[in-house]
Amino acid sequence: MSVQTLHYLAPVKIGTTNLGGITATDDPLQNDIRDEPASGELTARIQALVSQKLTPSFTTQDIAAALAACGSVGVSLVTKPLKLYAQLGADDGRRASGTVHRMFTYQHGLLLPESLDCNHRGDCSLSYRGLVTYDGAHDPVVISENQALPTISGTTLWTLASVTLAGVPIPQLQNVRISFGIKAEGEGADSDIWDTKPSVSAIQPVISVTGSKSSALLALLGATGNTSIVFRERADGGTFSSHTLTLSGSGMANFTNLFKAATGKPGDVTLEARLKYDGVNNPIVVTQNW
Repeated sequence: MSVQTLHYLAPVKIGTTNLGGITATDDPLQNDIRDEPASGELTARIQALVSQKLTPSFTTQDIAAALAACGSVGVSLVTKPLKLYAQLGADDGRRASGTVHRMFTYQHGLLLPESLDCNHRGDCSLSYRGLVTYDGAHDPVVISENQALPTISGTTLWTLASVTLAGVPIPQLQNVRISFGIKAEGEGADSDIWDTKPSVSAIQPVISVTGSKSSALLALLGATGNTSIVFRERADGGTFSSHTLTLSGSGMANFTNLFKAATGKPGDVTLEARLKYDGVNNPIVVTQNW
């Protein structure tokens, strides 16, 4: 059979926020199906869908808009439903226009940040995943046809500016990875197929940083203090705007690699900071500077 329809990547909607800069989306289903043979037979006589878990995800380069909508500890899908789209391809090989696209709506559970990555001269990339549960009335995912896409006014790109770990500035910065460290699961009962309640067991963010100058970093061994990661916005044309985005917190820093090198390339050092709760703020506080 010949190819009739194709769908492509599209913007994402979180509550009322239309989010651009999307580089990947995924709508997987994890099915637990029982079909075990019994009574000495080689094949099963009965099959059962025991459980089904939905974990939608997306990755965006518009980290400021995503963090403003979802935050560093996530958001309830009841408050801000997640809508992922599949953009219909047109017959001319481009993208179709109008109310012709597909939409996947998730409206119960949590939307959680997973990781934020950025390299020297690279563009930041932020990933989120959904922990979807059943509200007792609607299917965990509602699939709708003939939908219009979210309208985005623009997309911003962000890159590294500076990092301070435990009060010590990191020189010759090469890359940063922020793992938001949210451990969460769905809880169910009564042999229901879908979980009905999300449960967060821990929030333990870790910041990993690589730099190419080690002498100034030796004081960080076991140091504790304020940590901040500053990203700056790229303006169209390659310069930088006056906008910066700061993720800050406090915790202990340590080396994870004292020195690493390969033939023909300069070596580098890797450090990490584990952030803690100060009794008032989230472990990672997001501040928009504009």
